[in-house]
Amino acid sequence: MKKITFLLLFTTFVLSSTAQNLALDFDGTSEQYIETSSIVPLTDSFTVMGWVYARAGHTQIFSWGSPNVNKYIQIKTNFNGTFQIYSAGGVINLYSSTRILNGWHHVAVTNNSGSVAIYVDGVNEGTASADFSAITPTKTTLGSALINGTMQGSGNFQIDEFSVWNIALSGEDILKYKSAPPVGEETGLVFAYNFDPEGATAEGDNTAITTINSLTWNYNGTLTGFSLNGSSSNYVERPSESLSVTEVRIEKNVSIYPNPTKDFFKVNGFEGQLNYDIYNAVGLKVKSGRMESNSPINIKPLSNGVYFVHLENNSLLKFIKN
Repeated sequence: MKKITFLLLFTTFVLSSTAQNLALDFDGTSEQYIETSSIVPLTDSFTVMGWVYARAGHTQIFSWGSPNVNKYIQIKTNFNGTFQIYSAGGVINLYSSTRILNGWHHVAVTNNSGSVAIYVDGVNEGTASADFSAITPTKTTLGSALINGTMQGSGNFQIDEFSVWNIALSGEDILKYKSAPPVGEETGLVFAYNFDPEGATAEGDNTAITTINSLTWNYNGTLTGFSLNGSSSNYVERPSESLSVTEVRIEKNVSIYPNPTKDFFKVNGFEGQLNYDIYNAVGLKVKSGRMESNSPINIKPLSNGVYFVHLENNSLLKFIKN
């Protein structure tokens, strides 16, 4: 298998913020949740999707809660930081291979009449079958969840561009909404929170803003347990991803192979593990994760084209997907 080592004159990708783009911070120290104004129906098919910055395992993200034993659904981080959909009693326990801690990731769960799939950064990372017909939700929340009759769990995460649908979106649709979130008029969209309420400021005094409106004007959310003032438990700035161009010459003893490639690539020349981001040719991030040296990274769902892999050690590698 041929390896190609790069001495690159490259354009570096950086995060910049040109306009306020807010997210909501759950500080993980208290019972905090957003309760929808009415119960979100648990339909035969559904999609739950959003951007999440998780800081701990066992973090509740969204739930169909219930006072009845084992009649709930949790969408959360697993104990090891992977993304998970779980319902007790053997209904489902599906989780991603990618850990989503300490970085922004786009996550999604779809259910197509009992066929469940889980996505991280637009990549399908697992499927399972499930029968949700016995689930009897009485409360739908982001953050702490109603489990077996009591509110449980404290979310330790930030969230943005969150939506629930009454259809199972395709992988192509998930990638589309990862790049451009829904606006409120899409077919099948039940509700969507963009976490940019009028009058809110990042880390400012937002104590008067205790309701978040859905883009669909249904299922508005009531915030409970948030301080809404300061750098946590409040609205915070989420950096917008954009491309700025800086010509830099860096020599790195790292290599990516095979290249060109169809289904996967590997990187060597480093020890341990590194976080990585993959950007397409126009500078949009299409995948993130954590890699080990010489471990395969799945890129089969990506469209053909030129991509850049940015490693946390500031290496930047180019590959071609064909």
